[in-house]
Amino acid sequence: AVVMLLSEEEFQANKKIIVADVLEKLKYYARMEARLIFREQSHHPQALPRVSERISKAINSVTDSVSQELESFSPEMRKSSIEMLLPLFKDHLPKSLAEIAFDRVQTNIPDAYLLNAVATCLAARLVYKEGVSFVTAQANENLGSIALKYAERSAEIESIVDLINKAENVPNKDKVVELLAAGGARTSLGVY
Repeated sequence: AVVMLLSEEEFQANKKIIVADVLEKLKYYARMEARLIFREQSHHPQALPRVSERISKAINSVTDSVSQELESFSPEMRKSSIEMLLPLFKDHLPKSLAEIAFDRVQTNIPDAYLLNAVATCLAARLVYKEGVSFVTAQANENLGSIALKYAERSAEIESIVDLINKAENVPNKDKVVELLAAGGARTSLGVY
């Protein structure tokens, strides 16, 4: 995405911070992957490489399903859905790159690339948060729709959490926020 968002001059001028941010993102995703591998392994004991393979397959399955679901939409609905998912793509980018060039995403990145990028970001978010079993428990033909609803519900839960955090005199505020963040989106879907 860097070559699509920055000129060579912009990249060279910001190379040091972008590279540092890329390394931070890689460390973050490595931690997420390790946590999920050990969480999955504790529920489904097997060799760690096999667990990692199950995670990759789940992410790929969700990515493919979301991409197919988005491609089946009318152009207007597809555009609206991709715009809803853009915050996930922004979170995926190195911080400095997002700060410098996120406003260029929709004009500089080809539609097909962006569609697949947001589908992958959503898939990773869903699998890292909910686990492989959540994905494999869903009918394949419903997976894309469920993932998109999950993204909508996650955004709603984040807004509610922000409101609660800003409110005063909320009994058990920290516990309420913790519970909403842990399972609010999944629970609101009504699928398990």
